[in-house]
This record gives sequence, structure tokens and C-alpha cells, in this order.
Amino acid sequence: MNAREMVGRLNDLDEQLCGAFRVPRSGDAATLDEAITMAAATTDRLLAGERPIREYTLSPIGPSTLAAFLAAQVEAREMRAADFVHVVRSLTDGIRRMKKAGSLQGLGRQACTELCDVLGFDNALLSLVGEDGFVVEESGHGVGGPTIIARRECLAERDCIRLRDTICTNESDVPAAPVYRELLRSGQYLVAPVIAGARVVAILHVSRQSEGGVSVRDVDVLDSFASAYSLLHERMLNTERVQQQRTSIARAAARLTEEVDRIAAAAISLDVEYDNRVEPPTIAPDSALAATLSDRERQVFERLVLGASNAEIADELVITVETVKTHVKRILRKIGAINRSEAIALYMEARTESLRYSV
Repeated sequence: MNAREMVGRLNDLDEQLCGAFRVPRSGDAATLDEAITMAAATTDRLLAGERPIREYTLSPIGPSTLAAFLAAQVEAREMRAADFVHVVRSLTDGIRRMKKAGSLQGLGRQACTELCDVLGFDNALLSLVGEDGFVVEESGHGVGGPTIIARRECLAERDCIRLRDTICTNESDVPAAPVYRELLRSGQYLVAPVIAGARVVAILHVSRQSEGGVSVRDVDVLDSFASAYSLLHERMLNTERVQQQRTSIARAAARLTEEVDRIAAAAISLDVEYDNRVEPPTIAPDSALAATLSDRERQVFERLVLGASNAEIADELVITVETVKTHVKRILRKIGAINRSEAIALYMEARTESLRYSV
């Protein structure tokens, strides 16, 4: 017996029992979870004595129906437990496959594939969180993307970010955003946060087009999936940052070598007197770095690239060490560097470009 047949059996038995005891019922269940909940509620009402249980022995239906009803509930719960084990295994295998992704884009694409093809959702979306809205980057089964969705239209998505929890839309309290409703082909969907670096950087959407829509179990599944995906996303993000930093430093070193070779070649002349004076580093006034920094920050930056410590910079500029630290933090943030090494690399790139255009 499959899940659909079990739902039908529990509906039939529940209807028979409610009719025999003259207990009102809300209607048939559409999913296995709903059927289990419905059957448990009916059993509780019977045991609570809404109608004396002994009256049932006089019913033309017979006591075997009650026994069959209880047995069907046990079988349904076993079926749900087995299905949950299968979902956990599928989720574990999916995480292993996502670990093999070579980029953040590939990771997002694989996540949507796992949600649809393995975990059984009909539609899945991955959206990056921007200041003004959401950018749909990847989708499952060719749905959507790339699409920009204004934040003001998305109540469920804003709640997801604010609460850092999985949110289910409904027609009353948390309505679906019009664009996401269209992309997911459903007014009821789930949205879960992707958290990296202590902030929500993306959100995952899933939906089902079946009559019952998403279930309580789907919430648990997406919750677990989003937590695992968040860890993989943060790891991939850090890996790409380190790689970019290494590439930037290597590029700056190569350009510095070219500059040294050029200067050395130009300096070989019998008619030129040697000048051993060391020219302090300066930032070209028309460079991109100069545009982002204040005069004091440029002074700190020029000494930073020489390898001066915070204390040495403070002594030379006659300011406190704490003030130097504050300037360094602002400098790194303004020029987009992670640390001093990358800041020096960016300086060398800017200086090399300046020298190249001045020749």
C-alpha cells in the first residue's frame, strides 16, 4: 500500500467511525500527515467519551472497524517514519554532491537540482539578498531567473530574514509575493534563510503544485537543507575570497617585477648620476584609491604600505595608536581589502597603472 492508498483508507475508516458515533468531521485529508493528524484527533474524541465507546459495540458497523482504524494509524506512522529515513538519506547524499561544486554559482544550481529531483519539490529557487530586493540567481526545472524582485513586495521573505527561520506563506497572515507566486506556480510556498558570516545572504524557495501543497514535514526538510547549504555556501565564499586574494597578490607581484625590470633597464646609463635617495611612496591624486581616502587616511596608507607598524605610524604622525587602528579599518573597508596584505597589493596595482600611463 502506498501513501495515497493509506490516506484513502484512513479517510474511509474515519468517516465510518464518525458516522457511527455521530461525531462531526471537517472533511477528507489530502496528505499522509493530514490523515494521521485527523485519525489521531478522532481517536482522542472517542477515548474522551464524546460518545460512549460501549455504544459502538451495538453499531451495525462492528468493533472490527475500530481495530482496523487503529491498525491503519500504526501502519501510516510506520510508513511516514520509513519515508523520513529515506528523506534523511537523500539529504545526506545531496550534501555530499553539493560539496563537489566548484563555485558558488555551481553550488546554487546543484542545490535547486537536489530540492526538485531528489527531495521531491516541484519548484525551487535561490535568491541573493540585496539592499533593495532579491535577485533570483538559480532555479530548478527552468523556473525563473535571473529576476530582480523589490523587497517591499515580499512580506514572507522579509520575515524570513528578520526571524532567520523558515516561513510558510498563506492567504491571510503571510501572503505570497506576486512575482514569487508566479515563479513558483503556487500561492503557498516555503522560504528559508541562507546564513553566512552572521547575516542572511540568500534565501531558498520551494513549492508543491499538488492539492495539499507543502506540509509540516516539508518545513523540517527545508530547514535542515538550508542549514547544511549555509555551511557549504560560507565555506565556498571563504575559499573564493582566499583565491581572489592570492590572485591579486600574485598579479601585483608580477607587475612589481615588471616595474623593477623597467626601472633597472632605464637606469643603465653612463651619463646619469646615481641617486640613492629613497622616494617615499605616494598615491596618485587622480587614482581610484585617492578618491576614496581622506588626506589623513592617505598619510596612514602610505606608511602602511612601507610595512610600518601602528605604533610607528602613530609616532610619525603624532597621533594615538587607537586612532591609527581606526584609520586602518576605514582604509580597508573603503578600498575593499580584507587585510593589510591585500591593501598593499591593491596599492601596487594602482601605482603600477599610474607609472605605466605616465611613461
